[in-house]
Amino acid sequence: MSAVLETVQSPVEAARAALDAAQADLAALDARIAGYQQEDEARDAERRAWRMADTQAVIANQPRPKAPRVKATDAETALPILKAKRPELAKRADDAEGKLRSATVRHVEQEFRTTQDRFAASAVQLIAAWAEMVGAHTLLTQAVPSTPALPPALLDDFSVPAFGTLRPLAPNHALHFLAAHSMALGEARRAMWAARREIEAEIGMPLPW
Repeated sequence: MSAVLETVQSPVEAARAALDAAQADLAALDARIAGYQQEDEARDAERRAWRMADTQAVIANQPRPKAPRVKATDAETALPILKAKRPELAKRADDAEGKLRSATVRHVEQEFRTTQDRFAASAVQLIAAWAEMVGAHTLLTQAVPSTPALPPALLDDFSVPAFGTLRPLAPNHALHFLAAHSMALGEARRAMWAARREIEAEIGMPLPW
């Protein structure tokens, strides 16, 4: 037995389809109204032309033209009914447009939450990489004092804002991470010992300093 997979519409696609359907129905109604109105206008123009020709024939004592034949039409009945339906269809289209806007807003909100979470995950990885780099640099400087210093901004001003799931350093603090704060709490030394343990495990021996 074969399973038929149905394509599931996203909320935006469903709202867009509803708007398209509503606008199509409104456009079809407007086309019918316009058609009947054009019929009426054509008949009025024909009657005006006949009256003018008839008047001129009377004045000129000429044979009078035949009156135009009245074509059967349901415009007089249909037009009021169709025009009465239009507000309802117009409201349906307006409502559908509003729902589409709401669906797109919710889609963007979800995209924002996704990017916010991705930023937070990347920031956590960046902070971890910063600590590893500071630890490795501190360890290297112990062995080679002439090792070039890290840029001061990397140890002082480097920061990550408190945002989304990234909690502030303290209540009402604007930052989640500040390099100078971590350095003051001894992060360089802790990171150095972590780097030493990792490197010694990799090389299978204690470092000679």
